[in-house]
Amino acid sequence: MEKKSFRTMIEPKIFYPAVVLVALMVLWAALSLDSLASFSAAFINVVKYDFGWYLNLLTTVCLVILFYFALSKKGNIVIGGKDAKPDVGFFTYCTIVLTGGIGVGIVFWCIAEPLMHYAYTPATWGVDPESPGAGVLALAYSFGDWAFHPYALFTIIGVAIAVAVYNYRLPFRTSSVLYPLAGEKVNGGLGYVVDVVIVVAFVLGFSTTFSLSAAQIARGLAYVFGLPATSGVQMLIVVIMGVLCTFTCISGIKRAISFVSNLNFGVYMYILAFIVIVGPTLFILNIMNDASSYYFDHLITFGLFTDAFGTSEGWYQSWPIFYWTWFISTSLILGTFTAKIARGRTIRQVILVNMIIPSLFAIVWFSVLGGDAIYEEFYNNAGIVDDINNYGLEYAVFGTLEKLPLSGLNIPVFLIAVILSMMTCINGMSTAISQLFQKTEYTLDGMDEPHNGAKIAAIALLTGVALIMIALGGASEMQTGAVAAGLPASIITIICIISLFKLTSKKYIEQSEEKSLQEIMAADKAEKKN
Repeated sequence: MEKKSFRTMIEPKIFYPAVVLVALMVLWAALSLDSLASFSAAFINVVKYDFGWYLNLLTTVCLVILFYFALSKKGNIVIGGKDAKPDVGFFTYCTIVLTGGIGVGIVFWCIAEPLMHYAYTPATWGVDPESPGAGVLALAYSFGDWAFHPYALFTIIGVAIAVAVYNYRLPFRTSSVLYPLAGEKVNGGLGYVVDVVIVVAFVLGFSTTFSLSAAQIARGLAYVFGLPATSGVQMLIVVIMGVLCTFTCISGIKRAISFVSNLNFGVYMYILAFIVIVGPTLFILNIMNDASSYYFDHLITFGLFTDAFGTSEGWYQSWPIFYWTWFISTSLILGTFTAKIARGRTIRQVILVNMIIPSLFAIVWFSVLGGDAIYEEFYNNAGIVDDINNYGLEYAVFGTLEKLPLSGLNIPVFLIAVILSMMTCINGMSTAISQLFQKTEYTLDGMDEPHNGAKIAAIALLTGVALIMIALGGASEMQTGAVAAGLPASIITIICIISLFKLTSKKYIEQSEEKSLQEIMAADKAEKKN
């Protein structure tokens, strides 16, 4: 493709509205954080308490549909057509998806969440806090929040976008998946509005993820080097991360992003192997079996239960339902990125790599790290929960690793895992956002790298909002506002599901090798008219 300038390639109807809306939200936070907090809290409470049942149902439906696609003949459909070839190797494909999706989330919450559930068990579980039963259920409910259900949301969006883009030659935009229902409106105002909302919701919500990771890195640096874990240090970390990600992101998916993802996965495996070998091995294996059996026994329950009688005193709204809302609002960007590297794979393979493998990894990851932390608390009264209460959630991992041998080596190694996880996430999401920033004619080949200027703009947007939110101390308010976008995002998700069934119908898919979707739909309309 002929080299174009940033100004030539950028789509002003998406780029400028997205930047302005993000700036307005940040300005609101700067001028009146309390009012933003009040508005966000009120809105999200309506979403969580009045629409929790609906979000639970949608998440579970996505999971069921993906299992249907994986087991049916639809799973044989090749993304991009029968002659399409993968752009990256299978192993690299797996590591990019695993580390570039919600890997940063499982790195932060792998110990903090199980310990919070273990120490502050809701009454509806029917077990006492800090009891053996609480330990097993704490892990099982962590699986519920971080395994199959969230990955189902990302995967169904990714499959739908990948089929629309690669099989029917639609522009590589999230909104393109709406074409089977909205037609040419997607190429105009409707499509622009959808893509702008998706970008704004993700950028605002990601500011919290970024700030939490920066806090975790700062806490690790405080432990290793004695640096103060202040907001100033966190802001410096965000700047450095932004610079590093700029260099790796502009190198492209096939080069630096692939390398960082593979390295990241290698660090994950070292951490798992070390803790299993030197930690309470038998206990970890046993509690993983106990928690996994409970989780798989109650797989549908984890997706549907809403605590109708309120016996958990808001626990279900604060954890599972909050997560579903959050994941739905971010799945549209995550799905866009995973769609980008899906060409040449069958739908069955995409489901395997995007949902099943990461879910099984999350179960092992939480079992090993969370299980070790629960062991230390129960048998050795380690005081990690007290440390979390005193120093913050970001201290959980370091407080746990401190109890194991070679902590002087493994805490820096885990710190590297956090940094790499953050880099792979930023790289992936910046690539997806920059894809949406480009004009339609420059998005027709999904594996073409977006313009470097668009990538830099996306990274600058993500890091800039994170910096401001750390300075204001109000990242959670921005996250809450973004989570509220889960409700409208859920409507887009439903449309994606309907579109996916239409796009993978035998009547359409057989024509996709020779015709574009516009031609197929026009012929279909003419046939019905006659």
